[in-house]
Amino acid sequence: MIDNYNIKLLYNSEEGFHNNPGYRLYSCLMELFPEKLCDSIHDNSKTPFSQNILYDNNKGTAIWQICSYDSEITKSLDKVLKENTELYLKNDDITLKADSVEKSCINGFGDIRKLSAHIADSQNISLCFKTTTALKKNGEYMLFPDLDLIIDNLWKQWNNVFPNTPFEDDDLLDFLKRKTYISSYDLKSSCFKMKGSNVKGFYGKITVSNKLSPPLKEIFAALLIFSQYNGIGIKNALGMGKTTVMITR
Repeated sequence: MIDNYNIKLLYNSEEGFHNNPGYRLYSCLMELFPEKLCDSIHDNSKTPFSQNILYDNNKGTAIWQICSYDSEITKSLDKVLKENTELYLKNDDITLKADSVEKSCINGFGDIRKLSAHIADSQNISLCFKTTTALKKNGEYMLFPDLDLIIDNLWKQWNNVFPNTPFEDDDLLDFLKRKTYISSYDLKSSCFKMKGSNVKGFYGKITVSNKLSPPLKEIFAALLIFSQYNGIGIKNALGMGKTTVMITR
């Protein structure tokens, strides 16, 4: 199950951000969560939530998305968002004010299938990387998206998030990878700044094309829509890998 929060934030646009504050927001959440919960998050091999922020310095507005896959995370988020209508990011010297909070729940394949219906018949789908995205292969960061790695990543994360409706057919996974491909791209290299390190990656857009039968198109579309709530690649809890999906016109 996914509890999806979209929080509209307001801030002084004259101050603005110099780089994406996703990592600082993660740190902010860790300060507001109970210590025991933070310890369990850091000890957990399966990241129990993702979060990212998209902002517009010209308007002084931002959308902060948080997706929880764990009931304890959801419980703490409900409390934190209710009790903290302002967040101060010390490193940016910016106060973020919560203007609204929208929450929705996604229970599994049925809900994702409804959300992906508008792209399920499409031969060409745009996958947009809105924050720095990075994939790793043989321990090295990749500066260009690899569709096989993306599908593997989403397949694995789906089974972590939806253990009651998992994808378990390895032959199906291999078939999806054989029958899908990147047909065009518009990308730039990027760097995600964190305390003490910078992670190299990319952002922009790729067009993903496929030669799948209608039933398999539905599964592929579901995985792509799932990426909007999970992210793609590494460090999704820190703000990396935010995606949006649309039909290519």
